[in-house]
Amino acid sequence: MAGARRRNIGSHGRSKEYVLFFAFILIVLVLFLCFTTVLKPVRRISYAAGAASGQEEETRAQNAYRDAAARSGGEGNTGKALENGSADPAKPSAGSVSWKEKFADRFSEVPESGPDWYRSPDVAIRITTVTDDSVPVVWHVADIYVTHLENFRTAFAGDRYARWAAESVLSAAERHGAILCMNGDYADAQKTGLLVRNGELYLSEQTRNDICVLYADGTVKTYGPDEYWAEDIIAASPWQVWKFGPALLDAEGMPLNEFNTSKELMRKNPRSGFGYYEPGHYCFVVVDGRQSEYSRGMGIERFAQLFSDLGCKAAYNLDGGQSSVISFNGQVYNHPCKDGRDSGDFLMICELPE
Repeated sequence: MAGARRRNIGSHGRSKEYVLFFAFILIVLVLFLCFTTVLKPVRRISYAAGAASGQEEETRAQNAYRDAAARSGGEGNTGKALENGSADPAKPSAGSVSWKEKFADRFSEVPESGPDWYRSPDVAIRITTVTDDSVPVVWHVADIYVTHLENFRTAFAGDRYARWAAESVLSAAERHGAILCMNGDYADAQKTGLLVRNGELYLSEQTRNDICVLYADGTVKTYGPDEYWAEDIIAASPWQVWKFGPALLDAEGMPLNEFNTSKELMRKNPRSGFGYYEPGHYCFVVVDGRQSEYSRGMGIERFAQLFSDLGCKAAYNLDGGQSSVISFNGQVYNHPCKDGRDSGDFLMICELPE
């Protein structure tokens, strides 16, 4: 009997331990729920105070994308026309020399073209391909002159600003009658920042990325995230604003010493970029890459040096990798990695609309 009593006492002791253990777990869960419930409003208050955080950026991103969709009557179908004169870009002022007069020797009276060049009354393009066998690396430079900024246009895939929309460079070029067409800055996947295309405003926020602005007078400037206010850019008549980055040159046209980008994007990759010489004179540059026997790609530092060597006053890195594709006269001109892939937006040179 005494032994049985001791066994019963032991069973009761273990039962009490189990009860205490589960009670402890329950108290921990209750405290955790109370803590998270109290913490959430604190976080919302800090957001309102302007503190930066990843969750704040995501919240702003969702709101910005919904705003863009609301403006368009759908998923960003069209933007908001700017009320600052940018709808009539690069109109020469009284007494000024037009681009057509300034670059008259570049144009022709009737359209004519060859395998790597095109001339018309309003557009002049010449593409040069360069090979450095020591790496190896191959790049293509399209030197561009236009008489009017309307010749320099952008487009979204399917002509809609929509999340993850995608289309081939050739398809976009064909639909718009583009002579030259290059992939853009991955705008379809970016829900925050400052976004202007063909004088229409889609997003109007600050961004942590460098931006590149093509103004309505044909000038181009790049800005770091702390070098501009979005409202000032909008008020200054932008024709295009890109926000992938990074910027490549300083104000003197020299390569930057530091780049506002990730280590991954610093490495050798296929690349697309945009360069500026003066109003009416630009260049598109595409570097083939990820093809070890043909072209391995180019790091961001050498890419910046390339634009500086070309004599550009400003230059900007766009989306790259497998997206780096450029077409000319209805054919893919470069040798993209794995035959390239569809993109969400494009830079293109076209004849003036009739």
